[in-house]
Amino acid sequence: MQVFKLKKVGKMVDTPALLIIRRNVADELLVEIENAGDKLVLFPQAVHSFGPADGKDDRFYIQYKAPSGTVDKDFYTCDEMKRILRTLKAFMRAASESNQKSDTSKKEKNLFSQVASFFSS
Repeated sequence: MQVFKLKKVGKMVDTPALLIIRRNVADELLVEIENAGDKLVLFPQAVHSFGPADGKDDRFYIQYKAPSGTVDKDFYTCDEMKRILRTLKAFMRAASESNQKSDTSKKEKNLFSQVASFFSS
């Protein structure tokens, strides 16, 4: 689990927030962005893109598919922007590898059950 303090960039005021990267009880990777008003939980498949904001040294964005089905883009500011972006990149890579492993194991189980049913008949 990794925790970063950052600020969500708003139209009028920047709001303090926490970015938490962790595994849940089902061993799935997820990102939580929590501030005083709400909590956003993002699974890797919901994250569309992230990266530094144009022309800003300490700002970055995360673009994601919201639970309502719309694609939202939030901006954040933090002194550790590069570290956060590297961590998010590693998070997405780990999630991709985890999905590939689970797909492979599902195929292996399916193949095994097909072979077992072939020999049992």
